[in-house]
Amino acid sequence: MGYSEDILKLTGGKGFGFASKGSDNNSDEETKNTKAQSIISDINKVVVTEEKPDKHEYEGSLNPQDFVIESDLVTPVIKAVKDEKAKPLIVVVDDDFETLDLIDIYLKRDYTYESFSGPREAVFFLNHHTPEIVFVDCKIHTMKALTFMEIVRTGAGNENVPFVLVGTEEELEEFNLDYLPEYVIGKLKRPVARKELMEFITKVTSKKEEE
Repeated sequence: MGYSEDILKLTGGKGFGFASKGSDNNSDEETKNTKAQSIISDINKVVVTEEKPDKHEYEGSLNPQDFVIESDLVTPVIKAVKDEKAKPLIVVVDDDFETLDLIDIYLKRDYTYESFSGPREAVFFLNHHTPEIVFVDCKIHTMKALTFMEIVRTGAGNENVPFVLVGTEEELEEFNLDYLPEYVIGKLKRPVARKELMEFITKVTSKKEEE
């Protein structure tokens, strides 16, 4: 049975927009068959079929989340990669804003520098970051400097972080390095001099590179 006969059965003999005149002429029959095939072809084009995705797109080493699909364009997602040569992180905790501004000038070009005017904010930050060294005001408010340092060292990755006490000459006289924990590696006098600041940082970073 031809396509035209199928369509005539489905449409009650009316067809799709053309009527059968009962002609025995072969050309008329061929014309009807051609039109019927054309209509069926058009119908097939608009039928939506759900195709199964290629298994390689979802299995194996490929991850579909690694790609962004826009229309017919598939592009890989660029993921952030940790920079192994990132600038060393230096942290300063001091409520003297002149000291913070001065250290910022010294460090911002060559180091990643984070400063805090209070110990609370610094503790929260250091719970998630491991610095090369921490400079802390020896007379920091709300808690003793030694208490702050002990809290920081309990954080994962911060067990070996060194500290330097910062203060005026009179303030620092109260702290004898001989009686302080070994992680307190020195004292830095205000106003902070670039040379003295860099000596501490260079000492720590050089030792880490040797290890």
